[in-house]
Amino acid sequence: MTGDMDARSMTSTEPAEQRRHPRLGVQVPFLHREKAPDVSRVGVGWTRNISEAGACLELAELLEPRTPLRLRMRTDWGFVEADAEVTWAVAQRTVWAREGGALQGGVLHGALFNRIASEHPEGFRDWLGARKDGRAGGVRLPADLSVLCYRREGPTGPVHGRTRDINRKGAQLLLPEMLHVGTSLDLLFMPENGSFPVQATVAWVKPTSTEGPESLVCHGVRFLSLSWSGSLSLGLALTVLG
Repeated sequence: MTGDMDARSMTSTEPAEQRRHPRLGVQVPFLHREKAPDVSRVGVGWTRNISEAGACLELAELLEPRTPLRLRMRTDWGFVEADAEVTWAVAQRTVWAREGGALQGGVLHGALFNRIASEHPEGFRDWLGARKDGRAGGVRLPADLSVLCYRREGPTGPVHGRTRDINRKGAQLLLPEMLHVGTSLDLLFMPENGSFPVQATVAWVKPTSTEGPESLVCHGVRFLSLSWSGSLSLGLALTVLG
């Protein structure tokens, strides 16, 4: 894998497909492994878009076309198992434009589904249908992850909290004190599989009640710089620990 490719040019490099099923710009994490007797290693990645027939996958490594895969995708309705086959790959790592600056991503692959099995009773097709009117990439996944919040200005000590839900663009945090909208934060997420940092900004604040002695405050934070290694750590936490 050599060089970088700006994600804005991907529309011209992705092979044109005559698709009967429109792709939705939905990002969910997944575990993957090659369907081969001598391969047992499991990897993690994120979808860039998805349909009933296939998906664009962002992986940590380059796979050859026709590679058979077993996928385990984490959605907000539960897990979806899929058998798939790689149809194309772009050898360069992508570079995504972000509010906090350009960030290097993974290696993009096209994949077609051969079999899909959803643990949710309404199934994969209904899950996709419920996503059609949502914002691109905006699937928040329920998650209870420990996080330390460091304010870039003001008090220096961390505020310890937990996530209510999260995706690659932001999260809902439950904190023991109220932070102002616009507060710049350095976050340190601490799932069981290892910690990863994220720069973020408080987008909204809403008091909430708890049954315990502490009153927690719900904060919506927008990520400014979630690195690719951080995305992999988050994806692993959501798929293995979720």
